[in-house]
Amino acid sequence: MRAGMSYFHETIWKGVPKFLRRVDTALKNIGINERVPYNAPLIQFSSWMGGDRDGNPRVTPEVTRDLHRSLRRDAKQYIEFWKQIPPNEPYRVILGDLRDKLYNTRERSRQLLANGTSDIPEGTTFTNVEQFLEPLELCYRSLCACGDRPIADGSLLDFLRQVSTFGLSLVRLDIRQESDRHTDVIDAITKHLGIGSYREWSEEKRQEWLLSSLAENDPFWSRSSKDRRNRDVLDTFHVLSELPSDNFGAYIISMATAPSDVGCRASTTRMSREEATESRPTV
Repeated sequence: MRAGMSYFHETIWKGVPKFLRRVDTALKNIGINERVPYNAPLIQFSSWMGGDRDGNPRVTPEVTRDLHRSLRRDAKQYIEFWKQIPPNEPYRVILGDLRDKLYNTRERSRQLLANGTSDIPEGTTFTNVEQFLEPLELCYRSLCACGDRPIADGSLLDFLRQVSTFGLSLVRLDIRQESDRHTDVIDAITKHLGIGSYREWSEEKRQEWLLSSLAENDPFWSRSSKDRRNRDVLDTFHVLSELPSDNFGAYIISMATAPSDVGCRASTTRMSREEATESRPTV
């Protein structure tokens, strides 16, 4: 995974603003005197490394959690930006707080990855990219309003584009699971409830039951499940629910053939979120 991520550190990080400036030039050459907005989703990156668990038993919920934390810990490119700010820069007052929060975000991720706990309060860190962008946008608008648009459109614009593209973790993590694994979880539940085998039901009956269970918000699962494979599926959703959603891309259900395959995913997602606060019967 580290070898794959090295492309972002060494090449893609610097390549994105260069490419977007070439787009700006191309627009100008055809008479459009506007730059591509820094927050336009022209380019987005996702990775399956650490998220593709279809047929790969080594990709566990713990691997997904640790990869997420390591991506935030290893986002060293953001630290380089502060070296470009002269000591007498008046905007440093605003950016100083941003720098401290960025440092805390990285250190908290490092501690969580190493020890599972951190003494840095989450409130002193960035939890989403909008919090990171807000002071940078303020500086950009201020420079433009003061007649310093050429300065705003320099390294600050490049950095805004990098933050908008890469977020807090450089790359979004795609998650993939095989549809039968979701079916196995729901099948174990229906058998426990004494209402039959979900796997043997018709597609129509599957959809009817899934929709009714979601609508009723009926609790019927337990973290004390003894089936390792089913437990792994639910633990994956539990990890996804506890981490920032903007760090994840698509959830891919491989070998899906019917609407109920998507419904199974919705049900298992809801159950994993409920487990932290409610008691469940063992399955």
